[in-house]
Amino acid sequence: MGTPITRNTKMSKFEKDNAKRVDSIIEIIFGSNGIPDAILHGGIVPWRIFDSHRISFDIDIYSSEENIEGFIESIRRAGMEVTKDKRTNTGHTTYLRMNEWTENGHYEVDMSISKTPVNAEWEPITGEIALYKKADGSTIEVVALGPMAMLNEKISAYYDRKKITDLYDIYYIASKVLTHEDFEKDRESLNRLMDLAVIARKEAEKKSAWEEDEKLSKVVAIENVPTSKKMVDEIERVVKLGGLLRKQ
Repeated sequence: MGTPITRNTKMSKFEKDNAKRVDSIIEIIFGSNGIPDAILHGGIVPWRIFDSHRISFDIDIYSSEENIEGFIESIRRAGMEVTKDKRTNTGHTTYLRMNEWTENGHYEVDMSISKTPVNAEWEPITGEIALYKKADGSTIEVVALGPMAMLNEKISAYYDRKKITDLYDIYYIASKVLTHEDFEKDRESLNRLMDLAVIARKEAEKKSAWEEDEKLSKVVAIENVPTSKKMVDEIERVVKLGGLLRKQ
């Protein structure tokens, strides 16, 4: 068992309890009555699989399975109520909101289930077997996007919405999880990281950047949370190691 999330003094009791609700849902997803061929992705992967410190209670899943009624029933049997069940018009994504009311408070977890995307060869992407760390420090086996795939997903997300939480995940994966050798094998991803650094630098130099830094400090459970400028500095360092940083 690793160090339990519940021992993190930067997290509130409510956050720790909600982390346990997320664990219960993850166990159902990857259990016998869960969602076939589920692939975990999104912000929960860096936190629970790569040992990041950014708290994320949203659950994002890729799956080719369209019938999830059995999964929803399992959620209800576990004592949680599904109060939001929205399917997009294209049928590619289903959004669920799972709630539990207890004497200690109201706990809420949002979940998206999207159709498994395809790669450049028009084949469904695949995940990797990984160990998901539960709040108590124990682990369960899941299938999730690997580090390089998660990096590219987060780069795309940052382009779409410029959220500092995405920048933190990019910074963490690029500097703490992936190695120089990983980027040597995937120069295209290193090029994408280089382009991202240019855009992120402009965002970090805006006068409003301190407001984003303040938001990040509330969801990263460590003492010294890096600023947006420091994260971009580190991303640029990773790119320089690859010999690809453009001359300004």
